[in-house]
Formats: sequence, structure tokens, C-alpha cells
Amino acid sequence: MLKFLTESPELPQKFAPPEFNVSLFFDFSLRGSSEFHCELKNSLGLSSGFSVLNANGFRFLRDVAIEDDIPEVMYQVHLELWHEKEYHGVCLLDSGARWIIAQYIDITLGVAVFKASDPVAVSFFEKLRASGWFFDTGYISSALNDPKSCLLEEYSSEFLYTLLDNYSSDLPSASI
Repeated sequence: MLKFLTESPELPQKFAPPEFNVSLFFDFSLRGSSEFHCELKNSLGLSSGFSVLNANGFRFLRDVAIEDDIPEVMYQVHLELWHEKEYHGVCLLDSGARWIIAQYIDITLGVAVFKASDPVAVSFFEKLRASGWFFDTGYISSALNDPKSCLLEEYSSEFLYTLLDNYSSDLPSASI
């Protein structure tokens, strides 16, 4: 399952294969946000388990089942990495390989990528987009046109334009 992940998820570069063709972004600690982990477990429509990988080299850390206490498991992952003095982020890889949520460094922008051809992935994409935890490429485009944007202050315009070139939040149109 991990053979298709060959590039590190270091933004703004693209790291997932082309079939992961829709994306969202986030700016919180994926490995350390217990609030997000609670919401992931309780209200974001998670429909399957996932694997947790270290974002630096995709080292397998553990599998998380849908019935697990996700906030507690992720807290344990965070502690293990902290004790190892490992400050890279994590990747969450859906057990069905329909989506990946990744953050290369725990304090930088992260990305979630989805297979738009998979109805389960599209449903999860839509729930995450509406959740308030994630933002899409439209938000990035708006930030580029707003000199007071926090996103533009934190990241260069070159970085943000590269994100727009490499990622899309538009679901492909259904062919008629």
C-alpha cells in the first residue's frame, strides 16, 4: 500500500499519485490536535480505519481502527515521536487508499488529498471542506489578492502560486 508514496509531503510540491486529484489544506498540528482527532472520530464521517506514518520517509507507526479511541491513539503517537526527538509531522493513510492527510513538519501547512473517483472519498472530502478545519484553493486564491492575508504573510506568494499549480479543490464534473 505504501509503494505509491515516494515523495515527501513537503509543500508546496505534489507528493501523491495523480489519482489523488482533489485536495484541501490545513494549518493545525495534525499529530497533536486532540480537538481535531475528537471531531474526526465523532462527527466528520470517518468510515474506515487508517495507518499513521511518519512524514519523514513514511515510516509506519501504527494502524488505527475505526472503533479505536482516535484521540488517545494519536496522543500516544505524538508522545512516541516526541520522545524520539522526531519533529516531523505525520501522514494518515486511509485503509482503502482513498485519501491521505499529510503534514511534513508539525507546525507548517498540511494537505489532504482524495480520489475524486471514489464516492466514499468524495463524501469525506465534502465533510472536511465544510468542517472549518480545512480550506480549499479558493481560499488560497483570495489570500493572494489580499495584502493583509495571514496566509500571505506566513507563506510567500511563490509558495501559494505553486500550491495552486499542484493542487485542486475542484471535483471533476460528471460526464453526461
